[in-house]
Amino acid sequence: MSGYQNHRGSVSLRRLNGQDLYDRLETEVHNRLVNLLDGKSPILEIGCGDCRHADRLAHSLGTRVVGIDISNEKFPVDKHQYSAECIQIDAESASVTLSEKFVGAVARFVVHELKHPELVLREVFKVMESGGLIVLADPIKGSIAEQLYNEEYYTAGQLAGFLGSAGFHDIEYELLGEGNLALVVGKKQ
Repeated sequence: MSGYQNHRGSVSLRRLNGQDLYDRLETEVHNRLVNLLDGKSPILEIGCGDCRHADRLAHSLGTRVVGIDISNEKFPVDKHQYSAECIQIDAESASVTLSEKFVGAVARFVVHELKHPELVLREVFKVMESGGLIVLADPIKGSIAEQLYNEEYYTAGQLAGFLGSAGFHDIEYELLGEGNLALVVGKKQ
């Protein structure tokens, strides 16, 4: 992975809407997650929402994926509909609730939504095996996403700092989506 690349690409806001950007970024993020987490099991997905991305990851990797979200409103009614297991848990107390240890963890498009991102990442650290890999994927400050979604995001450096504060090492990041999203990877030693 490379360090920070200071560019925003040439995507015109007039030609791009929020769903188009999200779909493009999600596809790129999914492909990177498959490469980074291949052979790792089980994997924890933080902020899994409706469980579809956790399910897609489980299918792509052929591995066990457990998704957690503070709300179960969007979970599928039929629990057997997805390969991933999605459960309602407050990520701020994940280590108290989860007894399983994870070799991989993912937080995609969710860090900016967390009230206490450092607390959540410390909790994730506690439920990870030594050598486990965590991947954060979030739009960054100054990105097109800020303008399209009217949300505030962190810089890639801040996201990396959250992982460092939580205890992760070997932290690297790269920008995807023409510089609009940071993919930050850390390891539990």
